[in-house]
Order: sequence, then C-alpha cells, then structure tokens
Amino acid sequence: SASQLVYNFAGPQDRYKIAGKDINKAEYSVKQHKNYIRLEVEKAFLNAWLLQKKEDYITKLYIASKETFAKNQHQKSLDILAQNEWLQATVDFSNNMTIVQSYQDELNVAEQTLSYLTGQKQRISTITNTNTIVSNVTYPETITVLYWDKNHPTQIKPIEHYYQLALKSRSDLKIKDEE
Repeated sequence: SASQLVYNFAGPQDRYKIAGKDINKAEYSVKQHKNYIRLEVEKAFLNAWLLQKKEDYITKLYIASKETFAKNQHQKSLDILAQNEWLQATVDFSNNMTIVQSYQDELNVAEQTLSYLTGQKQRISTITNTNTIVSNVTYPETITVLYWDKNHPTQIKPIEHYYQLALKSRSDLKIKDEE
C-alpha cells in the first residue's frame, strides 16, 4: 500500500529481504557450529588415538624402570654401587615414573575430552603395581579402543549424526541450539 511506504521507509519488500538475510545468517551460524563440533571431535580423537598408541611403550618403560631400580637397590644393599651411581639411579627412576604418570594424566584428559565431545563413555587407563595398564573406571558400555588405518576405509556417518549425538549429550550445545 502507498500509505505504508510513505510512513514506513522499510516497506514489505525490505522487510522480506531483511528476513532472508537473517535466515542466511542463522543457517551459516548452524553450519559454522557443526564445523566447530566436527573439528573439536577430530582433534580429540587424534590426540586420544596417538596417546593410546604410546601405551605399549609406556608400559615397557614402567616395567624396565622398576626392574632396573630393583637391581640398583640390590646392588646398593650389597655395597657394590657407589653413592653417585645410586643417586643417579634414583633420579633416573624418578624421571621415568614422572613420564609414566604424565602419560597417564594426558591419556585420561584426552579420553575424557573425547568422551565429553562425543557423548560416548571411554575407558580411563592406569598402570597398576602388577605392571599392566588396566581400566580403573568401569562403564556399562564396552571399552572404546580407538582405531584408524589409512589403508582401511573407515565407515564415517554423516556429520548430522554426530551433531545430533552431541546435542543429545551436551547440555551446553542444547542451550546454544535453542538460542
């Protein structure tokens, strides 16, 4: 109507264009949000996968360090190990145990991050006194050992599947999605 255009400079067509831009902006925001979730899940997966691959070597380091330190303790008790050598053996053992503990902490953080981002329960591993890495937290779900092989095609579900999974299990995304 002519009177509407005279009194309101943003006529019906301008409002329609503005609404179209708002729709495009909202769609872009959703797409950007999905890409952010995908990127974070991929980074968390690769970090956890890499740390799980190191597990065998860390277990071997743990076992070798304990055996070497026990041997050094025995030599010290027989007085065939000099004080400087004993101190160096103690430092080496402490350094190796720090590496093992640091690895455990990194693995726990990586697995918990992946678990949070995907909404799936992951195992949390620790090294026990019996020289093996076992799960210290039990979940009703099966343990997820991450697997990736560049020669074996991975069955990847559409991003929408992972997005819905994340929305279902993460309250912060539910709130953001409702906004």
